[in-house]
Amino acid sequence: MSTQEPDNPAEMMQRYDAIRRRLRPPHPVVPAQRVGRALPPPAPSAPPPEEVRREVLGRMKIAAVAAGQKYRLVADMTPTARDIEAARLSQHARDVAHVRRIQREVAEAYGVPRDDILSERRQKRVAEARQYAMWRARYETHLSLPQIGRLFLRDHTTVIHAVQRVDAQQGREAPRE
Repeated sequence: MSTQEPDNPAEMMQRYDAIRRRLRPPHPVVPAQRVGRALPPPAPSAPPPEEVRREVLGRMKIAAVAAGQKYRLVADMTPTARDIEAARLSQHARDVAHVRRIQREVAEAYGVPRDDILSERRQKRVAEARQYAMWRARYETHLSLPQIGRLFLRDHTTVIHAVQRVDAQQGREAPRE
């Protein structure tokens, strides 16, 4: 990992997400062993705690500078679980704000009120606008399908259908997760 700290909050969040993925424990493989299937490759090893500490300290510095605060490193300054959770929540808040912006942009582009996108209306124009907004939310944010569905007052299966439908209209296959 490089020692250079990211310049902007977006890079900071990408590095944080990469570390979080590396720290996530691997899925249990006992059932696969029982039925004789091949085991998945081993998960990458977690970075040393000092590397994680440096990464989170860098994120805290960037967040302080972005908020216009003066940043000063204190010798015993260590990131706490609260700091790490705050960084994760701030990403979620940015994603939610981005979905709201997507809803406004799509409503304006399709010529329908934003309230109609969130309503129960099933008119073709409203439904297409809603599906396109869900599709954009899926590919432009880090939110899960249920989270996107809640922002549109829908179920996650509706989001799946919307993403598949827009992908089909654009002539491409939706990625599998």
